Amino acid sequence: MQPDISIIIPIYNVEKYLEQCLESVCNQTLDSLQIVCVDDGSTDASGSIVDAFAARDARIVAIHKKNEGYGKGVNVGLDAAVGRYIGIVEPDDYLDPSMFEKLFARARKTDADIVKAAYWRVCDADTPQETILPANYLHCVSDTHGVFQLKDDAEFLFHHPSIWTAIYRKDFLDKHGIRMHEIPGAGWADNPWLMETLAQAESISYIDECLYYYREFNLGSSSVV
Repeated sequence: MQPDISIIIPIYNVEKYLEQCLESVCNQTLDSLQIVCVDDGSTDASGSIVDAFAARDARIVAIHKKNEGYGKGVNVGLDAAVGRYIGIVEPDDYLDPSMFEKLFARARKTDADIVKAAYWRVCDADTPQETILPANYLHCVSDTHGVFQLKDDAEFLFHHPSIWTAIYRKDFLDKHGIRMHEIPGAGWADNPWLMETLAQAESISYIDECLYYYREFNLGSSSVV
């Protein structure tokens, strides 16, 4: 049976955080998942952690490849994905247990190309000053319950600069040939994806609830060059 969502996790040298990330994905209240873990030539224990999880959860597809950067890793995951919708998770972040159930429920209700939610900022992670705060745009964008297009609310692009709090209908991505740009490293590699998906989508739905925990200032994150 086709999974409801394929979750792509591009991984590189994040052994410190990876178990928490994978536990939060495997323990989602939505069970109909394919979990595509792409180990991008890690030199730490990340690859072994992926294999250990794959050995006990048949939903996990473990892919090991040479180091080619974040964008290539996501694209390899897209090639392996078979779900109706696609989600992308950063390997040093973690999820609310109900995240994908809530996103997919909205997708079924609206048939949207993209369903997005808000997120928690884990600021100064792994320091005595670690603080969890809501994203700055929480409550700045109305929960649509239905759908809209970017032309109807262009500020949504600026209020919601993330790709990993969302699911994307796979046939929408395929129709428009949307792929991750393949550039060295991870820094800001997701910006073109963000703009392409929002600009091309005929229907977007937004859930005004924080469902994702985003660690800031970590070397394994796509926000760090």
